[in-house]
Amino acid sequence: MTARPFDDAERRVVSLWAERLGVPPGDLTRPGIRLTTNPESSAAYALWRGNTMVIAISSDRLAEARERVRGATARDLMPPPALLAAIGMPEARVVGPAYQGFLRSDPGPAPTIERVEFTPIPSRDGLAPLRAAVAPEEWRHASLDPARGVVVGAIRDGELVAAAAAGSEWPGFAAVGILTRRDARGGGLATAAAHHAVVAALRAELLPIYQTLQSNEPSLAVARKLGFEHFGSTLSLRL
Repeated sequence: MTARPFDDAERRVVSLWAERLGVPPGDLTRPGIRLTTNPESSAAYALWRGNTMVIAISSDRLAEARERVRGATARDLMPPPALLAAIGMPEARVVGPAYQGFLRSDPGPAPTIERVEFTPIPSRDGLAPLRAAVAPEEWRHASLDPARGVVVGAIRDGELVAAAAAGSEWPGFAAVGILTRRDARGGGLATAAAHHAVVAALRAELLPIYQTLQSNEPSLAVARKLGFEHFGSTLSLRL
């Protein structure tokens, strides 16, 4: 397998997040708090990694937020209530913290599970049985869309019981999503399906990245088993 997708992996992820947040890449590698503008007045977004935090908020909140964060550290603002108070959005709805990870090396050999076949799912219609078996929110967060990239299904006894995707939302990257039917969880199906999806992404010379809520321990376990490294954590805020 080519090593090319892993070339300068961390630098590439830094550049991706810098572009998403609208800041220079150096702002994601220097300690301190950086405020930038978010075009949506009712939303804000924060990324922190170690002693570094970048917060994107609406321009009308920027001046007051700069005064509130003066002298603060990234660690001071990590608790969501502290961040909400600092940016003047105490009533905002919070999504996160979310884990943001990336792959720096080959995920190793594929897990083997007896009586389970892993096969590409070429269309959303093929995912309909799995979608019907999970909660709408679970389906939405999994981002299983064959139009965006490879989706691999786990078939057991003729039924689709799990799936994983590696979708190319940003050039050069593949965002991994996983979903397992509730009655089939805990058997390693998501990890195995995700492994197949990750390998397909690497063959297409895409760098796999991984996002999940930090409270979602089963999903975090999949990331760890596949060798993903923690890049940073994010909070999404909306009034």
